[in-house]
Amino acid sequence: MIKTRRTTRQEKIVNPGVYEVPVFRMEPEIRRLAKKAGFVFWGNQEWGPGEDHIDWACNYDKEIIKFAELLRKKYEKED
Repeated sequence: MIKTRRTTRQEKIVNPGVYEVPVFRMEPEIRRLAKKAGFVFWGNQEWGPGEDHIDWACNYDKEIIKFAELLRKKYEKED
């Protein structure tokens, strides 16, 4: 079962009819690599999804390539 949370008033304005949204927790190591790659993370703004969620409103063309490289290096070391 997927964990959900109730939407905020601001989220309901943007997405009427949506009353719950999924809650995903990013693994600490993946979060660290995403930050290292340059992804922008939300703070604790009341209109946002909460802390430690990536702000997908940005253009991540360069960051996604760097993130993939970091993941590749991480898993090569583990083999």
